[in-house]
Amino acid sequence: MIKTLIKKQLLELFATMFGRSAIGKKGNKKGMVALYAVLLVYVFGVFSFLFYGTADMLFGSFVPMGLAWLVFALLGIAATGFGVLGTVFLANSMLYNAKDNDLLLSMPIKPSNIIISRVFTIYIMDFFYEAMIMLPCFAAYIVRGNVSFGIIFGALVLLFALPLPALAISLVLGFIVALFSGRVKNKSLVTMIISVAFIIVYFYVIMQVENYIAMLVSNGEAIGAGIKTFVYPLYSIGLAGTGDLLHLLIFTLFSVALFAIIYLVVCKSFLKLATMKKGGKKAVYREKAYKNRGGDIALLGKELSHIWASPMYLMNSSAGSLILIIGAVALLIKLNDVLVILESFPAFSGILPLIVGAAILSISSMNLVTAPSISLEGKNMWLLRSLPISAWSVLKSKLSLHMIVNGIPTLIFAVICAVFLPMNIVSRIFLPVLAIVFNLMFAAIGLAANLKHPSFDWTNEVVPVKQGLSVLLTMLVGMGVTMFFVIAYIVLVFALELALPAEIFLFAVFVICSAATVLLYSWLYKRGTKIFETF
Repeated sequence: MIKTLIKKQLLELFATMFGRSAIGKKGNKKGMVALYAVLLVYVFGVFSFLFYGTADMLFGSFVPMGLAWLVFALLGIAATGFGVLGTVFLANSMLYNAKDNDLLLSMPIKPSNIIISRVFTIYIMDFFYEAMIMLPCFAAYIVRGNVSFGIIFGALVLLFALPLPALAISLVLGFIVALFSGRVKNKSLVTMIISVAFIIVYFYVIMQVENYIAMLVSNGEAIGAGIKTFVYPLYSIGLAGTGDLLHLLIFTLFSVALFAIIYLVVCKSFLKLATMKKGGKKAVYREKAYKNRGGDIALLGKELSHIWASPMYLMNSSAGSLILIIGAVALLIKLNDVLVILESFPAFSGILPLIVGAAILSISSMNLVTAPSISLEGKNMWLLRSLPISAWSVLKSKLSLHMIVNGIPTLIFAVICAVFLPMNIVSRIFLPVLAIVFNLMFAAIGLAANLKHPSFDWTNEVVPVKQGLSVLLTMLVGMGVTMFFVIAYIVLVFALELALPAEIFLFAVFVICSAATVLLYSWLYKRGTKIFETF
């Protein structure tokens, strides 16, 4: 039974990745599998390259000091944190809020088997996150000539043992969220606040990485002594990475024991939390006049209610907007410092509009409201299709949602930059206009991708929001568009040595993106509506 449940979880994951278009078409399915495999390898390779450089730099400083183990300990912390960040809310959603909990619990299936199948899926994701960091770390250490049986064996064991602490922490946080959300009315608000706190802390740490590395290099021995004295499991990770088999055994036993304890707690509480009636005051009927609303407004209200009720959807689809809001506030607070820096580098004055435009373009591409929006209708699609409304009205409501959630924050950021940063009047006008065009374009790209690759057979909204093929394709297209314009400017100005004012290039970007947006909306209105009517 456990094998069957695990297979179900993996099939659900793959069905969402490859989309409806791959189902039942052997050739197409193979092509989608190959495409997704290439994309995963690309993402894995990019992050691995970055962490390899970090590990190699740290080894270069700490190996001569006899502190190679400290590098493994530090990157072990990073791998655990990365895993927790990637699955922090997934545990609660997959374990306690899955839509098929009632169905599975009504069958003669042990709850422990259900838990194992879902915990195993989370473990796979933690393993992926951890491997992106630790494999480059071991590679950097081996390239420096440190090759032995203990190191190779330790690397293999650590790759499978290290995700267990991250998994245990995710299960604990999922348990806390499930326990707390059962006693509050607005679970979405609580989850969103926690998510925002995580993001703020994450970006703060990212911005301080250079300072942290400098501090580590200058205080390596003192930090190593502190870890050895007060955080012994990290010391064991470090020595296990260098080939110490005794400490490899110690850390493996610690990881297994920690996970086993948390797993037993989850098993004891699963039935109670998974079947708990959510908190909140009982609704009381009050007679009031009904205000008739048009179909478009009603559909938009439905979309707004959905995204507000789903913190996972809200946070994953508007992370770019949150960054832009934080950036706008930071710019207003630190405006004088920014102006001083710009005065110190006169070369930036001519290309400042391009820098701001590139930032708006790249961050706008991270806003993925429409990319999972069709898939999120799930098994309730028939309700939407049964209403006396046109397919274009449905698609238009999803596009409008994107512009409300992401277009408005992007426009605010562009206006603040245009007003307070030193640039000419043409650039001041173009930046807000580009902010609108970029969001219109990416809203259409995401919706077109989801129409081509929808998936309705999911039991948890996390799956289409975080793992859908349309989401990944939209992200990659956004990255490609940003890179295309950056490379085009570099080639034109530096390679071909053209005297190209920033305003002319911004106008060219505006024309290209506007043309692409018109074509995309034309496709959605003609072909996209026909595809929607087949669902």
